[in-house]
Amino acid sequence: MKKLLLGTSALVAVGLCASEASAQGYASLQGFMRNYGSIFDHGSTTAASARDIQFTMNSEFFVRGETKLNNGLIYGFRMEMEAWTQNSSTSAQGVDNVDEVWAYVKGSFGEIRFGEEDDARKLKAYSTYIGGAALFFGVDSPDGVYALGTSSTYFNIENDTNKIIYLSPSFGGFSFAVSYAPDATKGTRSFGIQFDNDCDGTQGRFCNGNAWSVAADYRGKFGDTTIGVDAGYSSSDHETAGRNSVTAWRADAFLQVAGWEASIQYGKANDINGNDVDASALGGAIKYSQGPWSVGAFFQQGRADVATGGRNKINHFLVGAGYNLGGGVSLGVAASYQKRDNATGADPTGTTLTFGIGANF
Repeated sequence: MKKLLLGTSALVAVGLCASEASAQGYASLQGFMRNYGSIFDHGSTTAASARDIQFTMNSEFFVRGETKLNNGLIYGFRMEMEAWTQNSSTSAQGVDNVDEVWAYVKGSFGEIRFGEEDDARKLKAYSTYIGGAALFFGVDSPDGVYALGTSSTYFNIENDTNKIIYLSPSFGGFSFAVSYAPDATKGTRSFGIQFDNDCDGTQGRFCNGNAWSVAADYRGKFGDTTIGVDAGYSSSDHETAGRNSVTAWRADAFLQVAGWEASIQYGKANDINGNDVDASALGGAIKYSQGPWSVGAFFQQGRADVATGGRNKINHFLVGAGYNLGGGVSLGVAASYQKRDNATGADPTGTTLTFGIGANF
């Protein structure tokens, strides 16, 4: 295996990039800024003292660089920096301002990435949103803030940790990806050796190791009709004594024709909140786009097992519209209704009107 890896032109190119680069590379500064407002009708929620209006934002800038080597391969990098992060439990600004950073080499063989990036399952996933290219209004890990929170099909086994990823070229519309992360710690724990039982909570986001993922997708275009199908699986060893390995899988499909789009997504994470304590989400969307306008209707049900027995559910209905102003700027507005069905206690409901403006630069 060692000889095979060292023999690939991709890895040789990385090692020689300093002397082989043709000096025809470039670097660019890009990013996005998204600002939102939410007006809540808390209805029967238990958050009686919650504010009725809230403003929030999500902004990043990132640097990209790329150069073509003398042997025809391309080497590049991407560094994403959070312009603002918030600690969800304290509302204070977060200390982790680096989102993702990775380098890559690509050619006819596909692409190899190394660094802090999503796993293969999440990279191949697809969800429907409205709001143009600069906003993501919907129900699956959406932009904006909603009265009862949100569910998601994008379960994290590890998130943005150092890993190696291979993405294949497309073969008749089919492609695949694989990734591996030895430890689920984001960044470097120390200048020493990372052990397989280093779940001490000091710098790790997840107590997982040996995290691997595989995913595949298909994109087919037939006239003005596009069909897409994705599926992915992730697994990792939990580093807490007595805990089962954590696994997750996700599948989705979409159909686009004559301005219409219909999609469905399903995700499940096993043992994510404890042994035999699983979580899942199932949702779908219908969207129509005409010129700069897009409108859509969305639904998702999230489920989370309770350690003491039973299962909590959240149903999320949303309708929204988006308008592309041009120049990378979009407007969006969405009306949301949510209802929880809890294993014990009250079953709250809540409605939210969310609006926002986003810009890519």
